[in-house]
Amino acid sequence: MSNTTFEFPIAGPDGYVAEPCVPDDNETTILTTDDGVDYVQTPDSAFANLAEAGYPWEPNYVKVDGMRMHYIDVSPDDTSSSNGDEIVLMLHGQPTWSFLYRKMVPVLVERGFRVICPDMLGMGRSDKPLEMMEHTYSKHVERIKSFIRQVIPDALGEPTITLFVQDWGSLIGLRVVGDEPSWFRRVISANGHFPVLPRGIRPFDVSNPVNYNCSDTRTFLDMSMERMTSSPCSVTDQNCFGIWIYFALTNPSWLPSDVVQLASFKNLTNATLEHYNAPYSTRPHHTAAMRTLPSMIAGIVEPEFGNTAAWESLKEFERPFLALAGELDPNLGSVGVQSNLYNNIAGASSHTFEHKRYANASHFIQEDVGEEMAVYVADFVDGTPVMLPT
Repeated sequence: MSNTTFEFPIAGPDGYVAEPCVPDDNETTILTTDDGVDYVQTPDSAFANLAEAGYPWEPNYVKVDGMRMHYIDVSPDDTSSSNGDEIVLMLHGQPTWSFLYRKMVPVLVERGFRVICPDMLGMGRSDKPLEMMEHTYSKHVERIKSFIRQVIPDALGEPTITLFVQDWGSLIGLRVVGDEPSWFRRVISANGHFPVLPRGIRPFDVSNPVNYNCSDTRTFLDMSMERMTSSPCSVTDQNCFGIWIYFALTNPSWLPSDVVQLASFKNLTNATLEHYNAPYSTRPHHTAAMRTLPSMIAGIVEPEFGNTAAWESLKEFERPFLALAGELDPNLGSVGVQSNLYNNIAGASSHTFEHKRYANASHFIQEDVGEEMAVYVADFVDGTPVMLPT
């Protein structure tokens, strides 16, 4: 990887100078935490008809950084079918929310597991900080740690959680595992990655201010095609990823549904796609997280950031680790990215389960093979009993 610096705008004090193509939002109520962080809430009305879409679960909330973090917490109705104290925690990435797991949750609950799926702050039904600088890699890591301490406190005493991660959920979740390995019984990564950069290298640099580029009329598909023609677009291709960073920050019209559909093998219904857009009622107030997450990679400067140390810890994780991938995801689903996990993490060889590759699955593997993959995850949990301290 070269030492080239890319200049990308990111929000600071002048982060919301709206161009004419993004009218000022004077109707959304802006709330403020005790620590002075401004945030907004997506109205419940935006989440109508979720049950008909296969997401019937009632919302739960816990306070993290003075804001509501939403999650679903689903257990078997019949306690006799409960699979002991097994808890599966599932982390989404960008630009999705826990709705992404609606195909997997019923399968896992039917197998007797308690399933918990949070929405990152800024996404889904969670409260949404206005400032993009509230969406940094390190802050989201600490927020997941805070969530676990409050919602799954038993994990602080002994390994309790089977973690399932994908996309940015893997970058965040695997960092948590590296920092706090004693909380986890097992880890499953699906189209996941953990970035470890050479010491002192910062391939992306972001600076103030950010603004929408009203002359950018490209769709997400247009941008994706340009990336493929201008770069190899592997995980280590900084030019390719830089194009996505800049587009996500400045394009005034892209939608989560555009990303989810293009990066899924299956054709999703319009109703399903609208549920991915639902959390982001207005620009710019509700969209800081979905715009900023790709650029969070710029915050990694080693050794100060700590991913190098976390990776060394993660490599020593001896409890069961499973790496899954979608063949049609050319980046996080590549053999190279998948094998980097199962060849380096000790727990990946502690069992006989195959580190599967799904032929008809792309990046959003939960949409393409969610039910099938959930069965395999349940088999993995049942087939890898973990001896706990007595």
